[in-house]
Amino acid sequence: MIKLQLMYKETVLKELLTDKTEISVGRNFSNDLCIDNLAASSRHARIFKGPDQYAIEDLNSTNGTFINGKETKTQLLNENDKIQIGKHTIVVTYQEGDSFEEKSPNRITQSTYMLDPKEREKLIK
Repeated sequence: MIKLQLMYKETVLKELLTDKTEISVGRNFSNDLCIDNLAASSRHARIFKGPDQYAIEDLNSTNGTFINGKETKTQLLNENDKIQIGKHTIVVTYQEGDSFEEKSPNRITQSTYMLDPKEREKLIK
């Protein structure tokens, strides 16, 4: 089972504990893990279960997906990895236990805000 903690700075905004084979991440409220920030694309990334562990794939997002400060397209997720999407961080842990899933209304917010390279550098530091 994977646990994803969506954080802004030091504050936990959401937690998702699941054993789903695929988890959608992005700004659209239909995603399994919704990030309410214009720097996130509507369908930003997907986290999927591989044979031994989960991995993340960036879905050609506007501002990119970073794992522990390094931009990635597809990467295996290890315990305590930090996924950065815009100003938000998703902390990855693996756990055993009951799963729960967050439900949100289906809504698309404004278009994605394009960060300039200097803003992106600040966010990943």
